[in-house]
Amino acid sequence: MDKTDKVLLCDAMIAELDNEHQETVNSQSTTGNRLEVYTSSAANMLAEKTYLDKRKALVSFRNDTVGVSNEVEAYINRVPTVFSKIDVIEGRAKEDNSLQPLGGKGL
Repeated sequence: MDKTDKVLLCDAMIAELDNEHQETVNSQSTTGNRLEVYTSSAANMLAEKTYLDKRKALVSFRNDTVGVSNEVEAYINRVPTVFSKIDVIEGRAKEDNSLQPLGGKGL
């Protein structure tokens, strides 16, 4: 099973989970005395938390399977272009004098 199959399987599982949750939300009705309403509301809240936890796990697995895009990876692995005065003093970077004609101040 390659990466695209895993992603498609995760998408299908997420869609199925969303449909099941939507059906349960639509079928919920709280009637009765105060105790019954509180009990059913608590059960509904637990069911909602369980649904959100399962969905979060599936989305996380899908995102881990997909990985980051090439643009994000390039951004993460880029060479920093902004240097501090300490970097210039220690020789790790050169001072940028391109703003000097415009009145910029040196480091």
